[in-house]
Amino acid sequence: MAVSNAQTHTLITYFLQSYSERYSRQPRDFNRFRDQWGFKSMIEQYGMDRSKQLVDYYFATQRPGHPMNYFLYNYEKLYAIMEDKEQDAENRRKLREESQKRVEEWRGSSRH
Repeated sequence: MAVSNAQTHTLITYFLQSYSERYSRQPRDFNRFRDQWGFKSMIEQYGMDRSKQLVDYYFATQRPGHPMNYFLYNYEKLYAIMEDKEQDAENRRKLREESQKRVEEWRGSSRH
């Protein structure tokens, strides 16, 4: 998928806005020209929507200072963790539903 410069700069701006909301300042380790390649690769790999979700997930972590360089060097690992957590949440939801059905069946059978 060919990623446009507009998409890349949109994601960079989204990251910067998220950073500013969290810390009330711009990141110190930021260089738009240098960092655009990392963001472009991320969009090529995961698409724009998932990349934005990844930025949101990164800022939900307890990483001190949320450095951009750390994010760009480790976004694949962060993505894998985010995917694992989503799958775990889905599995837990299914288990809760199954447990609820079993409880209802058990309650229904014990009344007879």
